[in-house]
Amino acid sequence: MDPMFLLVVMATCLFLVPPMSATKCSENELPPTTKNTTEILGKLRKIMAEKKYDAFIVLSSDAHNSEYTTDHDKRRAWLTGFKGSAGHAVVTKDNAAVWTDGRYYTQITQEIDCNWEAMIPGLDGSKPPGMVDWIAAQLPGGGTVSVTSTLIDANYANIIKDSLNNVNENIIFKATKLDLIGEIWKDQPALPQDPLYVETIKYAGETWQDKVNKVCLKMVENSDILIISRLDDIAWLLNLRGNDIPYTPVFLAYVTIETGTACSVTLYTDMERTNQANNPKVFNHLGLGSLGNPNIVTANYSSASSGIKKAVSGKRIWADSKEINYEVYTKFDSKTDGAIQVLDKVNPVRIMKVVKNKVERKSMEQANLVDSVAVVAFISWLKGVVDEDGDVDELSAADKVAEFRRIAAGKNYIASLSMRYRLWVTTPL
Repeated sequence: MDPMFLLVVMATCLFLVPPMSATKCSENELPPTTKNTTEILGKLRKIMAEKKYDAFIVLSSDAHNSEYTTDHDKRRAWLTGFKGSAGHAVVTKDNAAVWTDGRYYTQITQEIDCNWEAMIPGLDGSKPPGMVDWIAAQLPGGGTVSVTSTLIDANYANIIKDSLNNVNENIIFKATKLDLIGEIWKDQPALPQDPLYVETIKYAGETWQDKVNKVCLKMVENSDILIISRLDDIAWLLNLRGNDIPYTPVFLAYVTIETGTACSVTLYTDMERTNQANNPKVFNHLGLGSLGNPNIVTANYSSASSGIKKAVSGKRIWADSKEINYEVYTKFDSKTDGAIQVLDKVNPVRIMKVVKNKVERKSMEQANLVDSVAVVAFISWLKGVVDEDGDVDELSAADKVAEFRRIAAGKNYIASLSMRYRLWVTTPL
């Protein structure tokens, strides 16, 4: 049997499941892997009643619209019990639902309890009600729908707001700065404080100062200040790396770049990780304490919202509403904060990052060469097992691929299964 055919069959079987729109069962039918969420939902609904929220939305992302998050930000997983990386939940006074895609059919049925409806599309093309339609059905007479404003990007927040209004003009969308899940999650992990480290010019191929100066040149004609929220953009721009999110070499931060009389940068992150006493390499790399070109200063991560609000006053702002969270984006209100205009488009760092320099291209070639060796070794191993009528399940196959990649990459091996290839491509080793 062709080993590649076997892989296709294994992958396809994951999706050969009937459509599912709800989980209904009694307590004695629940799998032992489910999480009892009755008490949690009771506490959340109590706060919702106090705040007069009729529905509350809980997404999977963090304040930076990250696909993968810190343990601190896994609110949806903690609330529902469903640990899949994709999905969102809504809680009303009497009902609760969680949406995800077909990849997680088996997982979600094993992890959520009977307090929740599971909204998953079926292979036959059937679809459960979307989030907006479901909310509208729950609130036929209208009501207030809320979400934590720091945990949703501005573009999506406005889409939900407009969609709800189109379905029922009596439904009010009201984002709140209050983290309702954080209020009831008493053992919520703290935000990470792992050290930052420098991506040297040997692998970056260009200094952070040169990158920032190029950004300022792109800003001159249409903006005075650029707000960057995406963590991978910030890490690439400043040639810094971190370990705040598993399998992803980024760190929690915001960056603003201003043109003014000179190009300048403000980095909002945990200042303990950039000061001279705790991390002299990063301190010297950024040139903190000296007047460089461009100049850079640091501020605490927790002060980003207020700092950005102050910085944008009277400025032409460049900010991508699909990246910036709703809380920060509302600081650009020209009626209250004096912003001249907002340029809502992809930030220039994302475009610059796509065009790899010579050093980055060489690293990509080397990484893919090493990975090719591992993949060829795995296919050879798989063929041998199949020829001998051996059994290979998805987990054992994944472990074997990881083993071959570990051997091939040697000391540069990144201990990740799902993210390894992406890191090798976007972050030259």
